[in-house]
Amino acid sequence: MPSESEADTPPSGAAFDEPGYEVSDDEQTWGVLVHAGGFAGLAVPFGNVIAPLVVWLLKKDETRFVDESGIRALNFQLTWSIVLLVTALSVLAGVGLLLFPLAVLGWLTLTVLGTVEASRGEVYDYPLTIGFVD
Repeated sequence: MPSESEADTPPSGAAFDEPGYEVSDDEQTWGVLVHAGGFAGLAVPFGNVIAPLVVWLLKKDETRFVDESGIRALNFQLTWSIVLLVTALSVLAGVGLLLFPLAVLGWLTLTVLGTVEASRGEVYDYPLTIGFVD
């Protein structure tokens, strides 16, 4: 019977998404930060891209969970920065009066969903996202 410390150690070569591997609390914390970093865009222009980028660059080599989460969060934030910019500009044509608030609501909702999934130790695969970072 394995000791208690052996039971907590993932099998050799196991990835975070394989059976038998549990994402550590530290990995979950950084995963949550990489997704929640998108909310920095509410306070700082393009903070929604800068904050996840900084967290991802700091931790991507330490844990595959944060690497995968960071790539997905960055791609989402870059894609939706473009969507929000285009819909904001379309306000000038009148059509953006409806599109921009819907885009903001979609961005907020998906950012919250990504953060919640990371807090559960799962990598969230954002819908409607262009793969800028691989």
